[in-house]
Amino acid sequence: MLTFQHDSLFSLQDMIIQSICQKPKVIFNTQYFYCLPPNVLETLIKREDLKLDEIIIWENLVKWCVYQCKYFENDKDIFTINFSDIEINTIKNTLENYIYLINFQGISARDFINKVMPYEELLPRELKKDILRYHMLPGVESPDSPSSNNTPEPPQSPTASLNGAYRFEFDQSFTRRVIRPKGSIRCFKGWGPIFGDLNGDSNDLAMTNLGNWSSSSGSYENVGIPNHFKVEEWEVFQIKKKKEYELLGI
Repeated sequence: MLTFQHDSLFSLQDMIIQSICQKPKVIFNTQYFYCLPPNVLETLIKREDLKLDEIIIWENLVKWCVYQCKYFENDKDIFTINFSDIEINTIKNTLENYIYLINFQGISARDFINKVMPYEELLPRELKKDILRYHMLPGVESPDSPSSNNTPEPPQSPTASLNGAYRFEFDQSFTRRVIRPKGSIRCFKGWGPIFGDLNGDSNDLAMTNLGNWSSSSGSYENVGIPNHFKVEEWEVFQIKKKKEYELLGI
């Protein structure tokens, strides 16, 4: 993956990524997969055109994390290995940067029980509760279903601004797609970003011109949003203006 080390070869990088997405077995079914750099792995998992079942992505992601932790054994099925508590914590710390890239809704209940739950220690507690609720409670609406998507009309002005500080509120559990550049960018439960600081200056996300966005994570964890990008789709569920004492946590 030499091309990923040189920005000047972006077109070649994109061509290679597209090729892998169409025929992922050329990487995912080989030992080369475990040597993928983190940024390449993240790029592949984010792609909506990656032709792999979600459970296969999950299994390979866990294997990749185990390999990074030096616990990988070529002659053993990774899912039959009994890891120690220390090893589980090490793998979990490696996995936490990527686990929210997995669309657990795309995994059947059978596969979830047989192939995800054996490693439930790797799942954040709230995420596990949300997945179990989704599979166990009939009638739970998918956040990506048409009836739950309330996409507002874009502003008519070429510029838009919000004065003061605002926070996104998510009224449903599970993963939400909020902004999608070339891949998918998702906000997760409990990660509602603040827009603007207490002095009214821009902070986490800003739109300077219609469709042109910039990002600098300040009030929440870095979830992989590029510094500058264009928006293809956007969804807003609820925005609340926060009082100063609320923002300060008083």
